Amino acid sequence: MFSTWILHMVGFALLVRGDSDDQCPHHEVMPGKESAVMDSLQCHNDYMTYVECTWEVDPHVHSQDTENMHELYYLDTTLEEETLCVLNRSGVLLSNGKISHMCRYDTDRFSTGTDHILYFKVPCVPKVTTLRVDQKGKVRAPTDLTEMVTDNGGRLLSWRSPYPASSKITGTLVYQLQYRIYMHNWTTVDNISASEYMIDKESLLGYHYQARVRARGPVGLWSDWSPLLSWKTHNDGAFNLQCVIMEETSVTCTWQMKTEHYQFMSYDLWYSNNDNTEPSVRCEDPQLQSSDVELSEFVCSVNTSDPYMLTVELRPVYYTKTFSTIKHIKLSQPGPIHVKEVDGDFILNWTEPAVSQYIDYSIQLKISPNKTSEIFNLSKGLNEAKIPSTSLDPATEYQVQIRLLHEPDDVYDVQPSEWSQPAVFRTKPVSSPISFVIYILTAVFVAVLFVILYNTLPALHRRIKLWKGSIPSPIKSQVLEGMMKKSPSMWPNLQSEKESPSICVLLAADNVSLCKSSISWEPCLSHNEDAVKMAQSGGSNHYVSEGMCKEKSGMNFSGPYILCSEQSCTHVKFPDSSIDRDHTCVSGKSENFAPVNGGYVVTPPTTMPTTQNPVPVDSPSNNPSDEPPAYTPGPDQGCMVLPHPSGYFTMPCVVTV
Repeated sequence: MFSTWILHMVGFALLVRGDSDDQCPHHEVMPGKESAVMDSLQCHNDYMTYVECTWEVDPHVHSQDTENMHELYYLDTTLEEETLCVLNRSGVLLSNGKISHMCRYDTDRFSTGTDHILYFKVPCVPKVTTLRVDQKGKVRAPTDLTEMVTDNGGRLLSWRSPYPASSKITGTLVYQLQYRIYMHNWTTVDNISASEYMIDKESLLGYHYQARVRARGPVGLWSDWSPLLSWKTHNDGAFNLQCVIMEETSVTCTWQMKTEHYQFMSYDLWYSNNDNTEPSVRCEDPQLQSSDVELSEFVCSVNTSDPYMLTVELRPVYYTKTFSTIKHIKLSQPGPIHVKEVDGDFILNWTEPAVSQYIDYSIQLKISPNKTSEIFNLSKGLNEAKIPSTSLDPATEYQVQIRLLHEPDDVYDVQPSEWSQPAVFRTKPVSSPISFVIYILTAVFVAVLFVILYNTLPALHRRIKLWKGSIPSPIKSQVLEGMMKKSPSMWPNLQSEKESPSICVLLAADNVSLCKSSISWEPCLSHNEDAVKMAQSGGSNHYVSEGMCKEKSGMNFSGPYILCSEQSCTHVKFPDSSIDRDHTCVSGKSENFAPVNGGYVVTPPTTMPTTQNPVPVDSPSNNPSDEPPAYTPGPDQGCMVLPHPSGYFTMPCVVTV
């Protein structure tokens, strides 16, 4: 019984040890150097029952699938137990593009000396891998593989040892070189002790090549291959001839040549069905299979009874084209044309090129005004032509050209020459009859217009003056004119005006009143038809103005207008010698008038005065005082106009019938 219990304990211990051997050892990460996820791992606890941890993962690197997500574990080193940290929320996308996770695990292992070890559990194989350097070790790869063209057209490939020249390892290295035509099999050269290798020109049968090299020490494996080197040959000719057995009696061959050459040359594929005979059959109609900037590939199929006995050859050929000399003749271009004008005509001169004596030709002259052209045929041997100006349009630009034209025959096929360089000239303008008529009509029109204006302007001027004279204006008033005559400064002095009174005798009916000066007793207004018409034009009221009275004494009345009725008054005849400066007017009836415009009208007496000569009254000039006395209206004197001692003038009156 006891032995059985011992066996069980030993087996359990071995089992525990075996399990521990299968576990991967733990390694404390160095912050900021080894793991960004472990750097973001942060844990916090309540120091009682639980711990919460958060970390960040890159969604582009780590799977977000819950089943495949790496889980976080807590290791209790005292009990050697693992506790899973359970996720308690879904991932949260952060602003930096990473996803934040949070988990929680329960534990009561909290004390001042307790540490929690956390790690992500991922598949881990604790098996140890062993390698012996002398068996599996290798040196570093060679560096600086280059190629260079040699004098004989070959290629020199060179490289450098990965170790310094003073190193002992450099002297123990051997190299292996491989080169090939692009997309073909590699050609291998082994055991090269130097760091260079020459490829003969005859071995370079392609155009685009690749090469690589590697090294090996005394023991161990070959190093990695050096970076691939590519180059293109400068050899001309056909490249990469290959033949593929398609069927039992059919073989397809392909080859390449430079694209820049295949427009000018080609390769013919010749073949023979017997190894001992020279190829004598040519492959008909080869086809262009592909082409790029550098190489073009051709293909041709061959039928044979035994593909294994087939021998093929590529033979270069030039593209050619044959021309018959008598069927491809072109006459030479004539020389330039010189143009000069002589007596209104244009003379053309040119140089005729040399032409074979066996070829007959003529000369064509082309005259091109604007966009149209006209061609004339001339005999050969001529080098001059005359163009009359009468056959050309005036004020027009012309260009002329010539060429040589073959006269057709049965032997020669001749093309005409190129047109000569154009010569340009311009004809002079000619005055047209229409322009002449326009000039004449313009002159006639100007002359007629001058005559009309000469006869019209004076009459128009007179009409304008009459029109201006008919416009009422205070400036044209005769009253102002008289006032201006009195003023030395040509401007009426209204404040200092002195009146020269005169007595007017009004005629009855249509007669104009006669005014006699107190000095000369001569009529101031002559009896004329114009005055009568003016007196009658007002209807029932006539007026006599100061301008209608004429004085020879130089005295005039500058007072207001005098309004009169149609009725006339009877004139009292005054002796020329009895009365000096007084006038009277007698009418048949009397009538009272109201004052008009500053004048004064008195009622005439019913009977004429008994005396013919009224008592003279001193004129205002005899008054010793400078200022006349105040005016006092007198009794009704009938139709007689009496002087007043005050010096004021009393208006005449008329008596109605």
